[in-house]
Amino acid sequence: MSASGDELLTLAAAIRLVGVLTGEEPCNSAIWYWTRRGVRGPDGERVRLRADRFGHLVVTTRAAVVDFLRTSGKLKAVEKQVEELVA
Repeated sequence: MSASGDELLTLAAAIRLVGVLTGEEPCNSAIWYWTRRGVRGPDGERVRLRADRFGHLVVTTRAAVVDFLRTSGKLKAVEKQVEELVA
């Protein structure tokens, strides 16, 4: 998924991270949908959450979640908090 050594997150952990970053936790089916079909971004382009499958486990990274939230427009005015969590 990432050669940068980012910590891998399960989709359940990604849900909790989205909750911390945006103040709202999405349901399981929503985050699964984000990885498969994506959502329309502010510019009308489809944006997907990057994720990989390892056996039965679907994983993503903290950087991928933050990137998805930024490009999809779901990240509200919490940029400072995001920078602290990513760093």
